[in-house]
Amino acid sequence: MAISEAEVNQIRKAQAFLAERAPYDRKMLSFYEGRQRLVHMGLAVPPQLQQLELVVNWGRSTVDTIEERQDVKSIIVPDDKGAADVIRRIVDANNLDSELCLWKRDRLVYGRGFLSVGTNEDLNGLPIVQVESPREMAVRIDRRHRRVAYAVRLSQVNEFGQPTLATLYQPDMTLVARWSGGQWVEDDRDEHNLGVVPVHPSFNRRMTGEWVGHSEMEDVIPLIEACTRTLTNLQAAVEVAALPKRLIFGAKKSDFDTLDGFLNYLQPFLALANKDAKAFQFSAADLKNFHETVELYGKLAASVTGFPARYFGLITTNPPAEGAIRAEESKLVKRVERVNAEAGNDLSATLWLAAKLSGTDIPQGLVNVQW
Repeated sequence: MAISEAEVNQIRKAQAFLAERAPYDRKMLSFYEGRQRLVHMGLAVPPQLQQLELVVNWGRSTVDTIEERQDVKSIIVPDDKGAADVIRRIVDANNLDSELCLWKRDRLVYGRGFLSVGTNEDLNGLPIVQVESPREMAVRIDRRHRRVAYAVRLSQVNEFGQPTLATLYQPDMTLVARWSGGQWVEDDRDEHNLGVVPVHPSFNRRMTGEWVGHSEMEDVIPLIEACTRTLTNLQAAVEVAALPKRLIFGAKKSDFDTLDGFLNYLQPFLALANKDAKAFQFSAADLKNFHETVELYGKLAASVTGFPARYFGLITTNPPAEGAIRAEESKLVKRVERVNAEAGNDLSATLWLAAKLSGTDIPQGLVNVQW
């Protein structure tokens, strides 16, 4: 049967939000995967040579450098070993040690990540804790209480770009609806009576008064584009100016031993039949200016991210001492601590909800995640 008008409106608002965020999400994903395409002015590199475009994937380096340092060391529930054991079994049953890598990566790439909790008959009563795609999930925030009012997941997009499956999460029930005959029709309804929405969002670099996050790559993207453009120009310069050019006087096409000699590109020797012909060679182009420009962009990327310069290819002849390495990484360490503080609170709230769904009552806020 058809769902209520209020539920339809909630799904429509979620569709509008995801449509608005889609260009941003596609851009961030392309920069993380190194698949972005540059817009060239065509002054230095003609369109025919743009196939030489060389992408430097500092976006993935920026995200993965932080994500690889986010390992959960332990999960503690003070003065309640039984509750801690339940949470540990939930983590093991859902393989969260590896699944959380997806969630942490989503937070850093898209600026937001989502964890959902649901019942499951196949895990001996233990609930399902699942990482949800930020490109499919939208939440409505109750700003006064700083919690989720409702959440919507939209999936199974058809050939017209219309999602055909919607999951609506509310504090007391979860509704699954399908798009059929031009309307949303109820497919399943679970009255769980939890009192809270079983979806928890997590935002990266959230600002006061907003409930959307920011990608960790935002600051470095302009430098990625500039460096990629420079490397593309370098590729073109290698093709046309890196090899020395020859100038021959007093020879015509028939004086060459073979046509290959006349159309010579890389062969070091030419055979001429005319003894009076004279050959000269220009010096090859010096491409050092490209190298220095790429190094400048690497230094700027290190300054805006707080990462050591060697993470962007700036390697010194003499390896740094241990104390110098620790000093270089101090800002990176502090940044990871800040990210862990944000993510830890959200992971703690999700595990508390999973424990509640499994029948274990824990005071809210007592699940401590140690990184």
